[in-house]
Amino acid sequence: MAFTLVRHVQYHLNKTNNAMSVKRIIEALRNVQASILKDVTSNKSHRMLSSLSDDARIIYENFGVQQSKAVAQVS
Repeated sequence: MAFTLVRHVQYHLNKTNNAMSVKRIIEALRNVQASILKDVTSNKSHRMLSSLSDDARIIYENFGVQQSKAVAQVS
């Protein structure tokens, strides 16, 4: 199933002239991370996203996904 999803990403990238190998797609997405920070005084959790590599940014843009650089409250 994972291979099918990666090939789907690869297909969409090829349609927009942003060709990437399967290995390059996996490496780009493997490094996307989010950290959950818990404020012990207010008991609120916040999400802080890692910065995207150029390849990950291209993949996100191809699927219309925007990654905010701001810290966001999650609960």
